[in-house]
Amino acid sequence: MSDLSFWRERLTKSKELVVVIEDAITFLTVNPTQSYKLDTGQSEQEVTRTNLPGLNKMLESVLNRIATLEQRLNSKPTSHAPAW
Repeated sequence: MSDLSFWRERLTKSKELVVVIEDAITFLTVNPTQSYKLDTGQSEQEVTRTNLPGLNKMLESVLNRIATLEQRLNSKPTSHAPAW
């Protein structure tokens, strides 16, 4: 697997994780007295409305990761000649 395909795969997985987290946040917002089974693909956990601040923080972190990965994938390599 090349470096480029590795980073593309990480980007795809991160975007999938955003959907999972957003689904949990939406469910718990609409159904505050129930719990939600959050399956990230690496682990499963039962979350409730009290977990919303942590879920929002997790979502923000994953969105930042996506922005970083997209920047890495879309930037063109540059070379700088020494200024001397």
